[in-house]
Amino acid sequence: MTKGEMLAVLGFVERSRSPLRDDLGLAEPDPIWRMVVFLVRQHLDAKRVTITSLADASGAPYGTAMRRIREMMTEGLIERHPYSRTGRSFSLHPSDALMARVERYAEDIKRLVGEAIGARAEATTATEDFHFGRSYIAARIIPRPVPPVEPPFPGHTVRMLAYVDPVFVIISGMRTQLVEMTGITFEIEPFKIERLREKTLENAGHPVSRVDVLAIDFPWIGEYCANGLLHPLDDLIAGSGMNRFDFHGASWEAGTVKGIQYGIPIQPTADLLWYRKDLFQVSGLAPPVDVEGVLHAARNLHRPVVDLNGIAFSAARGTPLANTFIQVMGAFGRPPFNLRRVGAHYDLSDLSGEDLRPMIDSDEGLQTATYLKELVRFSPPGILSMAWDDCALAYADGAVAMCYNWSCRAGLFEMDPRSPARRNTGFLPHPAGRRGRSWSPIGGSLLGIPANIDPERIEPAWALIERLTSPELMKIYVENGSTVSTRFSVSADPDVAAASPIIGVVDRLARAGQLQTWQRPPVPEFADVIAVIGSEIHDMLRGEITPRESVQRAQGRADAIMRAHGRY
Repeated sequence: MTKGEMLAVLGFVERSRSPLRDDLGLAEPDPIWRMVVFLVRQHLDAKRVTITSLADASGAPYGTAMRRIREMMTEGLIERHPYSRTGRSFSLHPSDALMARVERYAEDIKRLVGEAIGARAEATTATEDFHFGRSYIAARIIPRPVPPVEPPFPGHTVRMLAYVDPVFVIISGMRTQLVEMTGITFEIEPFKIERLREKTLENAGHPVSRVDVLAIDFPWIGEYCANGLLHPLDDLIAGSGMNRFDFHGASWEAGTVKGIQYGIPIQPTADLLWYRKDLFQVSGLAPPVDVEGVLHAARNLHRPVVDLNGIAFSAARGTPLANTFIQVMGAFGRPPFNLRRVGAHYDLSDLSGEDLRPMIDSDEGLQTATYLKELVRFSPPGILSMAWDDCALAYADGAVAMCYNWSCRAGLFEMDPRSPARRNTGFLPHPAGRRGRSWSPIGGSLLGIPANIDPERIEPAWALIERLTSPELMKIYVENGSTVSTRFSVSADPDVAAASPIIGVVDRLARAGQLQTWQRPPVPEFADVIAVIGSEIHDMLRGEITPRESVQRAQGRADAIMRAHGRY
């Protein structure tokens, strides 16, 4: 069961108890239930719980709550984890035993609700077929959008800043049709990704925003919120009936800062390892599960005499290589910053102080640098100038056997009947590094509203965001070449599944919790640190410095940036 499903089940049970209490007066406050729900919710959202906050959540007198907490600790249901660096402070977490009980309970509720709404009995326990909280459970085929009889905002033109990425290219190309489908007149101005950030910061300097909707690369949201550049969306979401549990949990959480929603995901994309199934089969190679397996396959498949290279990855100087570095470092088990670990994940809820210290000069950072240097040996000759699209095109043309790349670029071969990779590609989460796990970073785009927007323009801006991220339009994007979907309901549509196999793969990874945002955390100085990493690691790949020198120099420069901003 996914995190989103469990949260949806707990929310459903909470709401179902209200009529018993409010209408019939039959339900008494249950402090243990309240504490369990609070503890599990906070744990799933990687948020800290203190003993005081847990007692407050119980709704019982403080003394009674403390006795219940001590009893649950004695029974092995609650664990204490050190919180401060000194170990004097601690946070509370549900034990594995408690989580197992809650998950069994949630599965039972899911099964009963599924049976009540007519889902097949076997599907209620199969995450592939039935997802609690998904929109359109009864009608799996998402209908075409119905244009409004009258435009909802006559005389208004909503202006949007975006960047040159597959979904926004589709929206730009289909703008006339989308205006007709939504009834909302809008203009979209796409830039290269680095230029988009500059334009967004420039727009924030005006007394009144000149645009209404902003495309936000996931990690930028930390910088934007730290500087007060975004309008909070919680009230707009509550008034719209938007179902957050239909979105992949990691992509929805990417738009959340300190518990407030500032962005709605439109183009989530998972960074995966693509591999040619036919080449692996002929060579007798198994799909790699760790970095040693990647190197072994790359070495065996690297045949430059027949124009076949073992692997490609984004190694161009700057942002492309820096993202590759921190994303692969995540598979080695280390975030790029000193994030506080909560269970198997990391706390992104309130980054401050030592949380923001870069961790480039670490064992995992050195291992990552060394691994990338090894990959260069089995890569195309121009690898050090290749970014995402270059790598995807090389893979689509049959020039490389494997490729680290974002799922949104799979359309470059999935939609090309001439490509030897079409319907012949396997997709894997990042193979694990030594002592790491097989995670994949999730990135992509959020849609938000600038904080300095004219208040009269908020309603049409939100209406456009709501429509552009709707299941109906996300299905339209797939039909026109997109290979991503952030909604479980869209991934379940048979037409979508037939159009793009990779969407189902990403959907399964999201259900399994293998898509994470902590590899690219919302640190305000993220863009500046990325620039440093992309420079120093590139010098290393060029042979100008050693792997150890590259991570030491990158650490020193990144640390200076954080100190200059007073982060610690």
